[in-house]
This record gives sequence, C-alpha cells and structure tokens, in this order.
Amino acid sequence: MNEAERTGRQGIYDIDPFGGEAVFSQITAFGPVEIREKYPLRWLHCGTEVVQGAIDVRHPWRLILPYTQAMAAIDLFIHSPERVLMLGAGVGSLARFLRHRHPQAVIDGVDRNPVILHAAEEFFETRDLYRDLMIQDAATAVAESSRGDYDVVFVDVCSARLLPRWIVEQQFYRHLERLLALQGAVVVNLLTGDEQTFLRVVKLARRVFHRNTLCFKVPGFQNIILFAFNERPQRVHHDALLAHARQMSREASLDYALWAERVCRDNPSREQTLLFEK
Repeated sequence: MNEAERTGRQGIYDIDPFGGEAVFSQITAFGPVEIREKYPLRWLHCGTEVVQGAIDVRHPWRLILPYTQAMAAIDLFIHSPERVLMLGAGVGSLARFLRHRHPQAVIDGVDRNPVILHAAEEFFETRDLYRDLMIQDAATAVAESSRGDYDVVFVDVCSARLLPRWIVEQQFYRHLERLLALQGAVVVNLLTGDEQTFLRVVKLARRVFHRNTLCFKVPGFQNIILFAFNERPQRVHHDALLAHARQMSREASLDYALWAERVCRDNPSREQTLLFEK
C-alpha cells in the first residue's frame, strides 16, 4: 500500500470546497466564511479551493484532513501533553482529537475571526473544547500572553497559500519559545508555494530553537509541517521511532507509523539516526 492509499484510509482527499449544501455563509472583515456539508462530512472554507477544517459527524474526534493528521504526529515526541495552545483554532478539529486522545489536556485557543468561532460553536460543537478561547491575531496573542509552560503550541494560520507577514519575523518565534515548557514543542503548518518564504521560516525556527527542528511533507498536498523543540527529542533512531509509532497506531485512530516514516525520510540522518546539526 502506497502513502496516498494509507493517508486516504485515514483522511479524505476529495472534499470539494464548494460541494454539498451550504448551512452557513457570511462575509466578514477577513473574507467569506462558509460551512458546507455532505453527509457524513461537514467542513469550513473561506472562498478558496482550500478546505480549512472538516469533521466526520459520525466520528468527530477523528482527523480526516491529512495535514491535521501530520500536525498531530507531534504525539510521537511529546507524550501526554497537559497544556496546549492552538493558534488558528478554526473549527476545532485538532482540539477535538487532542481532547479525545489526551483528556487530561487543558487547551487554549486563539483565532482572529469571531465569525468562524461562532460558526464552529454552532456547527462543530466546540464550546467545551477549550479553557480559554481568545478572539485575537495570533502574533499579538503570543506577544501579550503572560502564560507559559505549554507542552505544545500549534500554529495553523494559513489562508489558502497566504502566510501572515509575522510568520517570517524572528520575534514571533522568540515569543513562542517563551511560552513553551522546557520540553515543549511548536508545530507549524506551512502552506506556501514560495520556496524563499519556506526557507526563511525554517531558518528562523532553527536559529531560535537551536537547530532542534524537523520538517516533512504531507503526501499529495503542498503542506509542509515543521516541528521545533525546546530540547532535542529522545527518540531519534529510526527503529525506535518507528516501533513507537506502530504501537501508537494500534492504540489510536491515526496511522502514526505513516508520519514517522515521513519524518525519517524527509530529514537528514546518519546511521539511521535523525540529525539536527545539518
């Protein structure tokens, strides 16, 4: 079975953003917001070809968009997170998965668009997912936050293939570093067709996080996922990481082994051990 087939078993490749039936539609200061559904799927899009959040209403805790599965693969390195921050809360797909898999976790969310948050509460039942849910720009939120000790900070702020300007500013990553626990990690979803922007983000993350970073592609999509760690992960040998991933796959509704293989394939290694010095 190839990667596309394996990912397809876990996710949905062929959601037509403009298909199904519209159950909510509104023009906002940030552009159009539309919720559509075609049983058993319900999804969000903002006027582009990109689906920005989706659930299977029969199993709402499952991640059906491959890029969200890839972001959740931080579980391979961060075990039983207790405090999580979601920058770009959207319709709560990742938050719901985390709440199901790690019921002990306290989750805070940030999104700049109040219309998306209100629609998510009505159509995706997100009311009980978060401790705090802030309507704020992500960069402002992290700059002003007095909280810290987050085990994981998820950054999912792409709009189509547009990234906010602060995603390529070093200060943003300094603020993220300040918010993390000693063994915490940042997970960034990068969706850009501009190689220079991508390289700039990776360079900044590697500088701030002392080269403790990993990147890997989402097969069949343009998304690239970046992991940045305060401290270097323990499981860096391919065999140990893959064995751990297979065990996790047996316990969860996610093919962690697929993403462990991508991590090993897309990052430099020596003698089957991931390198962070390159």
